[in-house]
Amino acid sequence: MSAYSNHVKGLAVTAAGYLVLSPEALIIRLVTPDHWTIVFWRGAFMAIGLIGLMVLRYRGMFLVRVRAIGRRGALIGGLFTISSICFVTAISFTTVANALVIISVAPLFAAIFSLVFLREPVALRTWIAITVAIFGIGIIVYPSLYGIEVSGQSMTGDLAALGTAVSMAAFFTVLRRARDTDMMPALALSALLTMCLMAPLSAPLAMDSTDFALLAFLGLVIAPLAFTLIATGPRYISAPEVGLLMPMETVLAPIWVWLVLAENPGPYALAGGGLVIATLLMHSLAALRSEQAAVVAPTGSAG
Repeated sequence: MSAYSNHVKGLAVTAAGYLVLSPEALIIRLVTPDHWTIVFWRGAFMAIGLIGLMVLRYRGMFLVRVRAIGRRGALIGGLFTISSICFVTAISFTTVANALVIISVAPLFAAIFSLVFLREPVALRTWIAITVAIFGIGIIVYPSLYGIEVSGQSMTGDLAALGTAVSMAAFFTVLRRARDTDMMPALALSALLTMCLMAPLSAPLAMDSTDFALLAFLGLVIAPLAFTLIATGPRYISAPEVGLLMPMETVLAPIWVWLVLAENPGPYALAGGGLVIATLLMHSLAALRSEQAAVVAPTGSAG
């Protein structure tokens, strides 16, 4: 297969992953249980799916691979647990547009964590993007800060979305440090931990068959398929190109919720969200051009 075909394949599978993941927020909104119960079943079904996949993938090496994650794997699992709880809380207590736009800045937080903990330099364009993104988030949360009534928006949900972004950024940073170790067991551990933490707070049996089917579909089909596709893409395309596709979910998820539930994002979310998404796209384009220039430069100097 040619390099061009591999590149197209990488773009296609990554875009497909974000497309598959985009209805997740709508499903969370459609089910009727409280958000603690949703988190419980989301964790339970993800645990079933991931452990089943691990058994098929590792076979006799199952326990060896689980033990191999070590303390970093336990930390990764804990961070992913926090992000899972915060994500469902955000979707439950604020508009989907607000939640996903705020969460979308996780890669920028990850850049700061990489500087602090991994001593990796942060490009000037990233600092500019962080500054503009913070301003955009300020526009989004402005109504919550000053008591302006916006349907479906609350400070609880906005703060939970920010918690999701920060915990995901920390998750990405630790995962980068442990990139030589297969951390799928850490995600399964996170799912089990989420289920155990939510058990005392939730009412797992207090839902009808429709809710159960929707959450099973989310945990057993949508999440595993989406994350498998998204994880496959970087094998064929660069990190900046993956970044260019990330806003797909941020844009599509509120559209599904608007079409099905008629949830209006409101002017503040549209203004702040547009600014954040444009900033992320421009940042990814600049990073892609910088990466391409770095590849071309040695070739040109050789002549």
